[in-house]
Amino acid sequence: MCIWLLMMLTITVMQLVHSGSMNLSISTASAGQTRARWAARAGVEFAIAQLLADSPEIDSASDSWFSNDSLFHDHQLTPGVVFSIYKLDSDSDNLIYGISDEASKINLTTTASSDLSSATELLSEEKISPITDYFSETDNNGNAIHDAAGLSLRDLIAKFELSIEDCCGEDTNLNGILDWNENDGPLSFPPDNADNKLQKGIFHYSTIYSSDKNEDAQGSARVNINNATAAQLLALPGLTQANVLWIVDSRPFDSVADLFTPDLSAEIFNLPMIAEADLLALVPNQSKTTTQSNQQIVPTPPSPQIVRVLFDHLTVTDQDILPGLININTAGLAVLASLPGIDQTIAEKIIDRRNQLPAGYQTPAEIFGSAVIPYNVFTDLVNKLTVRSNIFTIHSQGTCKLTGRQASVEAVIERNPHPNTTENSDSPATKYRILYWKE
Repeated sequence: MCIWLLMMLTITVMQLVHSGSMNLSISTASAGQTRARWAARAGVEFAIAQLLADSPEIDSASDSWFSNDSLFHDHQLTPGVVFSIYKLDSDSDNLIYGISDEASKINLTTTASSDLSSATELLSEEKISPITDYFSETDNNGNAIHDAAGLSLRDLIAKFELSIEDCCGEDTNLNGILDWNENDGPLSFPPDNADNKLQKGIFHYSTIYSSDKNEDAQGSARVNINNATAAQLLALPGLTQANVLWIVDSRPFDSVADLFTPDLSAEIFNLPMIAEADLLALVPNQSKTTTQSNQQIVPTPPSPQIVRVLFDHLTVTDQDILPGLININTAGLAVLASLPGIDQTIAEKIIDRRNQLPAGYQTPAEIFGSAVIPYNVFTDLVNKLTVRSNIFTIHSQGTCKLTGRQASVEAVIERNPHPNTTENSDSPATKYRILYWKE
């Protein structure tokens, strides 16, 4: 009887110890998951702070938010709890720590698939034309029937039933690096060609979010050269009455680049940029007076130097928002090479030139000085380009190293670089808004 009681007591104690151990493990795992989740969220807040602290004048690959391992890799919150911010870079097989610029991708809602070259195979007309055609549909008045409000790229891809290979390429876990199972041929999922390179998909090259405000670097509305009055044009530094007469006589313009005359030389863009304050020194003393008769003035196009400086202040449309522009300071080789009139050789020259510039290209017009681009291609292309970015995707992964638990957040953020200074300018709501959030 005593032995039997001792055995029962032993079993009971062992069950209690086992139960307590399980409860402790569950509690530890739950606490680890919670820590990882909040670390991922903290990563998003940290990334937003970096974007808001960045100068809005030019966004380029030299900005710390674009690629910065020391800033975004294993950023420690508390001992054993870290977050990492990584990006899906379309031109690298390595994991890049930084924030993804949506303006470095092709916007499927604004780009006709037939305009894309075959340089980016995964963005071929056959694969993305259902999406681009969907957003090209208009009513009898020419207004778009569909827009991307409230949608994500995942929603569109699901709607048009694209395969996982089209969406992700070989990078099915969307971590931006070549994993072992993505380089072993048919042995394991996903199917791959085992060539030691990561073939990427639509997710890596495209977006539905990119847009640019029709403003200059200081946040002022640009002057529309197609409908501005002579007085408004004459108020621009460097323009003479002869220049204004030429602009008025020559409009409408399809592009601001049309202000450059066909004899434009690429060497102009290899000269140092003239400061706006020095533009008046290029103008004859009497050129700004309004007492002269127009009949005595010969219409003359503005010099390339003046157009180059004024380029960012001018536009040919009254639209407040210009969707789908590609930032030539952050776009990768594959995206640049997919633009009409641009092949891989020219795209490489564009990137080589921007790598030599400390802050990147100052205006889209600067690409003419870095590559052999025919004048007509140049004037058409600059309408599709920008040097600033407003919308970013943040991939944040939180990790509790004690338990090994991880959690992820994907957020799309629209930054307002010039918040309204008259109404609650210190409120975060005026500085950014969240377009998409997924945990």
